[in-house]
Amino acid sequence: MVTCTTCGPSRHVYGTTTVITKPDDIVDHLSRVSTLEGYRMIGDTVHGIKDERLRNLCTVNGTAFSPFFVPTRDVSAPMLNKTQWLYVVAQARIAAANTSTQRILVAAPMKSGSTFISKALTKGLNLPQLSLIMLLARAYDYAWYGAAIRAHEIDELALLSACCGSSGFLAHHHMLASPYLAKQASLYGLNVVVIKRNIFDMLVSLDDFQLQQGEIQKAAGANDFFQQGLPDNYRRLDFDKRISRLLDRSLNFYVSYYTSWTLAESRGLIKPFWISYEEEIAGGARTLSVRLADAFARTDADAERLTAALAQGGNMEHVHFNKGVAGRGAAITGRNRERVLEAFADFDNVADWSEILG
Repeated sequence: MVTCTTCGPSRHVYGTTTVITKPDDIVDHLSRVSTLEGYRMIGDTVHGIKDERLRNLCTVNGTAFSPFFVPTRDVSAPMLNKTQWLYVVAQARIAAANTSTQRILVAAPMKSGSTFISKALTKGLNLPQLSLIMLLARAYDYAWYGAAIRAHEIDELALLSACCGSSGFLAHHHMLASPYLAKQASLYGLNVVVIKRNIFDMLVSLDDFQLQQGEIQKAAGANDFFQQGLPDNYRRLDFDKRISRLLDRSLNFYVSYYTSWTLAESRGLIKPFWISYEEEIAGGARTLSVRLADAFARTDADAERLTAALAQGGNMEHVHFNKGVAGRGAAITGRNRERVLEAFADFDNVADWSEILG
């Protein structure tokens, strides 16, 4: 039962007895529930808090923490009409577009070394890492909320929320380019980092990662599909069949990723910061540290921290390096290799893809 010290026990039961005595308590309560009914019960309890300041702070903290928290369901009339809502959005856009904090989007394909780059930039530049694909800018908890297989597209409210923060941010997503995204980046001062890596090496690395994560999910009793988007029998298939399944689900993304960012740049829509995995990550990050510092460091201290972070390589916390070497993709042969080459051949008018297909 949820109990508020300022209004007594709630009539709603969602778990063990808890109390709300300070604003941070609401985060603890919300972290313990997973159903809409549980979120609603906590929202009703917050609505019943008589201390106005505590109620308001709990409302703010709960809204920031969970996309499913609503502070009450007992509303006889809308508290915010459409005109008022649009005015709020306009004010947020004005604030976001006219401030100049450090804003970086690492928009990279899966298993391209993007986690390493993201972690190095956040450490080097002292930036919080936020997700932009769910309501409001938030930590990377979208898998916990059931959005692990959701397409990575920017939620504008999340972008506005992140831009209105005073400390800047870094977002790390597997995201395609589009004219719409290019306009968003230009309007809100979003610097985009993209990474090129051999496609076949990425697929082998992705297979390793999926096998590892599949074992973790199996041990936790989780549903593989909603975590990974793969069939339950994936781990029991041989290598060639696993790669075939990955191509069924991911080949279009890889082709669309490189085609979209190449076209967006060639048409002058955006100027992304390109990184080569083979030359600048697997081959040592000394040259890359200089380039990143020139592009993003605002102080000498930023540059020094960035260089130190990149020097850590795969030893950095939460970096998912597997083998971290080039050439493993040679194991992909036959029809699987042909499928990749054919898919990129459809767009050979866009660029010479030999660097990522060799």
